[in-house]
Amino acid sequence: MKPAAKLASFFVKPGVRSQSEPGGPSSIRKVQNQAPDLMPQGKSLNIGVKKLPIAPGAIKYDPSKISTNETDERYQYLLKRAIIRRVENDDKIIFAELPGLPGVLVVYRKPSERNSNPERLNLDRRELTQMPLLEGEERLRLLNYQHNFISKIENLLSLPNLIFLDLYNNQIKEINSLHTVPTLRVLMLGKNLIDKIKNLNGLTKLDVLDLHSNKIVKIENVSHLQELRVLNLANNQIQVVDNLEGLLALTELNLRRNLIDNVKSINVLPKLQRVFLSNNKIDRFENLECLSQCISLSELALDGNPIHSMQMYTSWVLSKCTQLVHLDLKKITPDMKEAKPTKDNAVKTQQKVEDSTIPPENLIAVILQEWKLEMDRIRLKGLNSFRRRKETNNDCLVQSGHAEIEGDSTLFIYGNALEVITKQEFQDTVSKILCQYIRFDHIVQNASIGKLKKFQHLTKIVFSDNNLHSFIQLSKLETLSNLISLVIENNDVIHTILCRSFIVYRFPSLTEINNIKVNETDKTKARQQFQNFDKILCAPNLLKPPHDHEDKDTQKQYRLNAKKNIEFSIGYVQKVINYSIGVVNKIEILNKNWEILIEQTIKSSSLELSLPKSITEDTIASLTKKP
Repeated sequence: MKPAAKLASFFVKPGVRSQSEPGGPSSIRKVQNQAPDLMPQGKSLNIGVKKLPIAPGAIKYDPSKISTNETDERYQYLLKRAIIRRVENDDKIIFAELPGLPGVLVVYRKPSERNSNPERLNLDRRELTQMPLLEGEERLRLLNYQHNFISKIENLLSLPNLIFLDLYNNQIKEINSLHTVPTLRVLMLGKNLIDKIKNLNGLTKLDVLDLHSNKIVKIENVSHLQELRVLNLANNQIQVVDNLEGLLALTELNLRRNLIDNVKSINVLPKLQRVFLSNNKIDRFENLECLSQCISLSELALDGNPIHSMQMYTSWVLSKCTQLVHLDLKKITPDMKEAKPTKDNAVKTQQKVEDSTIPPENLIAVILQEWKLEMDRIRLKGLNSFRRRKETNNDCLVQSGHAEIEGDSTLFIYGNALEVITKQEFQDTVSKILCQYIRFDHIVQNASIGKLKKFQHLTKIVFSDNNLHSFIQLSKLETLSNLISLVIENNDVIHTILCRSFIVYRFPSLTEINNIKVNETDKTKARQQFQNFDKILCAPNLLKPPHDHEDKDTQKQYRLNAKKNIEFSIGYVQKVINYSIGVVNKIEILNKNWEILIEQTIKSSSLELSLPKSITEDTIASLTKKP
């Protein structure tokens, strides 16, 4: 289960369990594998990014596979007149060039395909070198061009409802041609080649602007964005924070990993709540004086700057920003506010950070040992029994956590590290998650399952060593409607006879379970085994008692329904029990007699081979013998 690439980790002190919600108390330790921020965010885990190969392109055009029954005129026109470059999704999406527009790629979806998802179009990882012209997409709201080779913003025509445009990880050098989409509210241009902020004049409704990991040297041309709430300029080449006047709605500013040595003008942002300035070159307190005038500031990150190691650092920041709740990823406590700065305190703090830098291999080994202790505790207390004892997350003995990201799509979570799923950058890119040494109940509790539902592209989850032991637990994953692959390892539930059938029946969207394809035989078997149970669970008024305030006819109907459900339930359960007993009895008989049966079979076969004529005559005689 261990990935080859170990890209980042964080360590949670034993005895303090981190919270899954942002802002909760945590003791996160960062490994100095600095990498670009992927999205606007609060706390950073500094999880690195490893470049993965581009996904395979679409199926090449094969005329014999194109539907000739489509009645849509535009579809037929493109088939007959255009140069078809490729088709996708069972010929539902066409990439073509029109004779009158040479060199311009046109994308057209069948009406049936467009109507099934009219507001979203994903064209990521298509090896596109240009933005195609989209036909018939007037209802489109979300457009995704991630991980292509696009060098120019263009062809955003006839998209009157577009609010989300994602061009992350392309080769765009200049911001332009956005005046045709004035409705845009989210613009994602991270990880491109942009060196200047410009041509945003028409985007007055913009809510999120992400320009991280570019080559920008100056903040400019944004003062007109009066509705902008989130601005991400992390991992650029900015030296001074200024020119932010006019951003009256801005609540989050991310400037991590720049060249900043002076901060100005953020005091003119009345709603600013979160500022991230980690890993810059700020070395003087006076260059941060404007922070004291940020009346709404609740979270600040300055770690990785020269001033962070200065003796007066914490006390100076807290004296200037009295309303802070979090500083450098830590919740501010009364002790921190009252502590007087001393040289000894600075030394202890430095030592604490150094001690927490544990190699990922060792950290996972620590988590494994804690998991073994936790499983022993669960067995000893009988926590997996039908009547389970109530306990809090803090009772869990797994207090260490580690997380890794491989490429942009695969997230590995070990132990007490579930808070990584709260990060929006992963919710937008991750398609596969591995959870190991994490109790399944913690994964599917309300807060965590709600965060998992936000992973738009999540199609596969791997559970390994999670104390997953019942179908009731498994059923809580039904809210993850995009899943098509589920892997369960080292968990008791997978050893039950009906586990695969239960998963097939309750998760009809799955096409693969434990890396084995789901076929029609699996589905038929699952229906036979579970449809009656499902009928019971879905029956209206199941065992529901009559209510005094209802009329007599209604009460009588309740009683009849309850009686039918009880009788059916008892009969069905008795039938299952009798069938199971019969199977067990047959197995016992077979176990006792199989040696005799095989011996008799061998003897009769040997006899027949040695005396074929005699055996044949006896057989014919027995068949022709009159009754």
